[in-house]
Amino acid sequence: MPEFKKKNQRKRPVEKNKRQLLRLFISGAGGSSLQAKNNFMEMYESELKDYYLYEIIDILEYPEVALEYNVFVVPMLIKDTPQHKVNIIGNLEDKEKVLITLQISAQNE
Repeated sequence: MPEFKKKNQRKRPVEKNKRQLLRLFISGAGGSSLQAKNNFMEMYESELKDYYLYEIIDILEYPEVALEYNVFVVPMLIKDTPQHKVNIIGNLEDKEKVLITLQISAQNE
């Protein structure tokens, strides 16, 4: 019986100009917005930086951008692609659920 090797769990990094954009919407520098920002940055550095670029948008400073993306609840992470749009609401505390929702495991196979 032939042996099958497991695929490497990670692909090579995606070229910067081909990376998708994640937008994290926060409101000020306190509470759940600060926690979401910290959780996102930790996750970005360890799991996402080879696949995504990001913007952090404070809706107190840029309310028009929040309206453009229909953001009425913060913190909210948005992955907007031609195929589909993903909104994740909350402090991004559950790293595994966030990565599954962003389809990181499927992208890396």
